[in-house]
Amino acid sequence: MKKIFLAAILVFLCQVYKAQAYVVDGNLSDWGVSLTAPGADKRHYLDTHTPTGPTVDYVTKDNAQAGDGFVYVGPGYSIGNTYDAEAMYFDTTTTNAYLAIVTGLPQTEITYPAGDIFIDTGKYQDPHSAFYDPKKYEYGIDISTSKLYKVDSWDDTVIFHSSDPWRIGPSRTYLAGVPFVYSGNQNSHYVLESEFPLNALNLKNGDAVYLHWTMKCGNDALNLKGSVDAVPEPASVALLACGLLFTMGLKRLRMKKIA
Repeated sequence: MKKIFLAAILVFLCQVYKAQAYVVDGNLSDWGVSLTAPGADKRHYLDTHTPTGPTVDYVTKDNAQAGDGFVYVGPGYSIGNTYDAEAMYFDTTTTNAYLAIVTGLPQTEITYPAGDIFIDTGKYQDPHSAFYDPKKYEYGIDISTSKLYKVDSWDDTVIFHSSDPWRIGPSRTYLAGVPFVYSGNQNSHYVLESEFPLNALNLKNGDAVYLHWTMKCGNDALNLKGSVDAVPEPASVALLACGLLFTMGLKRLRMKKIA
């Protein structure tokens, strides 16, 4: 019986080893948020249904719903919740950063499409920096190509300039390809989700991270200051457990041989 129990635990943990902290699929269930639950399409749902992870940094401003006409979301207006930037989540492990953005803007919107995802480690966004400029960010994820760039120019051709910038400019340096998904309709919500390696931005435990996203019109925007919390990936924990169990098994066999 003990052997069976030990083997079952070993198989389970080795299966967990294959898992990631978050799966970049546009489904927020691994963040602890359900966009398909009853009432998820209502205003302020995301303000009260927040991520469950203990190290998740997040900001919410769910100001509109699908049934609305023109509604002020600041600094501009939304039609329904199309131009409503609703929530942003950020979390890290010892190796990767994960982020998710919730909006009412469908990927098919052409006139005022979704902008790129901007990331700063403090060069421009830290008020104490010699380069402080709230309209600039060091890095960005181009959502049309799923690529991470070091950014040296920023597109600020938006209606509401307080939401600048909205897209990476032409002066950029390629760093890495990254997983990215723009989900389909989930109760009038759409999710932009991605991840990137911390070492690509030279980030370490305790560092601050500044995130920004808006659409071309700039009617609404999300800004989040998060931090790097070096929590081991589930895979790492499971691998350690597998090793310990294997060691225990070897010791048990040796004891039996000696006996």
